[in-house]
Amino acid sequence: MSGLFDIVSNHAPVAVHAYADDFQVYLSFSPSCCANVEQAVQVIQDSVADIKSWARQHSLMLNEGKTELLVLGTRQQLSKINIGHLRVGDAIVAASTSVRNLGSYFDKNFTMPRMLLRPAVRHFSTSITFIVR
Repeated sequence: MSGLFDIVSNHAPVAVHAYADDFQVYLSFSPSCCANVEQAVQVIQDSVADIKSWARQHSLMLNEGKTELLVLGTRQQLSKINIGHLRVGDAIVAASTSVRNLGSYFDKNFTMPRMLLRPAVRHFSTSITFIVR
């Protein structure tokens, strides 16, 4: 797995968390201008492409069908951007309003009601999270 972290470090300021067969890619950016948003999307897509290549070289597979995209921020921050999807290999991953992370649900505004209403269902997924600051 150390090779995976080396790949992600080449795409700074992207960060990654890995848990068994699950990994999450994070990037924080400011929504103040369109260039920041476009650059954030490109950096994430490039890092995921390199991760997918690394996985293939190590006889692993990035399961695009389990990949999720969540853009986090305040309502005011999210109103300034429009990231509706992300390209992951040959797949287009649509932004979700909430994702599951180690048994907890997170929504794009970090509000609790959505987390409490979702039933617990066990699954593994790859998460790509933008954090808007």
